[in-house]
Amino acid sequence: RGTEKSPSLSGQMAFANLRWAHQPMGDGAIRFDAVDGGTRFDGWLLSGVDVHGTVTRRTGASLHARLALAQLQRALPALRLRRASGVVAADLDLPPGQGPESISRIDAAISWAQPLSIWPAQLPAAIEVRPARITLHDGELGVPNLVARAAGVQATIAGHVSIDPADTNRS
Repeated sequence: RGTEKSPSLSGQMAFANLRWAHQPMGDGAIRFDAVDGGTRFDGWLLSGVDVHGTVTRRTGASLHARLALAQLQRALPALRLRRASGVVAADLDLPPGQGPESISRIDAAISWAQPLSIWPAQLPAAIEVRPARITLHDGELGVPNLVARAAGVQATIAGHVSIDPADTNRS
């Protein structure tokens, strides 16, 4: 369905026995449905990584993903985590267009509504990260209040960074 300039896909893609550095990462499957001038997709890339979204010539691309950290710990043992918990959500919207100027119009957000806990094997205690939302809008990266704690030490990051893909020296 669709035209040569605006193709649409239908079907399913399955991933079995995915591995990274010989370590099993799980299975995945994504279903594609043809929509007017594009494709809608829904499924999971691997255990604990759910994705869905749309891609059309008229409206651009939209991706929504959810990452369960406990699943990531099992899927990527090379990270050498003692423990990981929490869920991270990612949203990405790319308007229609071509070339580098369309990249500067990406809207993106990474957020978690409950605290995250990540315990790398090299550290004596877990790192706890309070709920937060990190955004990218109109070429500006925003981190309103990212707070991480471990073993009585706390770090807070807050601020905005302008990103200019046309002039990397100004970013």
